[in-house]
Amino acid sequence: MRTLTRETYYCDHCNKMYLSKYFCQKHEGNCTKNPENHRDCFSCAGCLKTTAIVSDHRNGLNEPLQVPVFYCSFIDIYITPPKAERNGNLYNLNKQNIFMPKKCNAKQEFSDVFLNDPF
Repeated sequence: MRTLTRETYYCDHCNKMYLSKYFCQKHEGNCTKNPENHRDCFSCAGCLKTTAIVSDHRNGLNEPLQVPVFYCSFIDIYITPPKAERNGNLYNLNKQNIFMPKKCNAKQEFSDVFLNDPF
C-alpha cells in the first residue's frame, strides 16, 4: 500500500481547493468573491448589458462583429468589467470606453432621480 501526502492550496476568498499553487493564484485573481473584483457598477440600475458593433476585432475577418458590452446610461459611456480589463479586451467603440471604477459617484448623484422617476 502507498500513501501520498501533497500540499493543497485554498482560495482566500471562496475556499476552493487546488493541488497547484499556480492555478490557485490564477483563480484568486478572477474569483467573484475577491473584493478587488467588486465594482459599484454591477449593482447599479444605470448599468446595462447590451451589444455593440465593432470593426477592429481580432478574428481576421473584414466584416463588423457584434460583441456584448456594459453601458452606463447615467453618464452615457461604455464600461469595461475587471475580467475584460485583465484580459486586455478593450474595444474601440463609437462612444467613450473606460474601465469600471471601484467607486462611482454617478450612482449616488442619479439614485434620487431614478428612484423618484414616475415611470
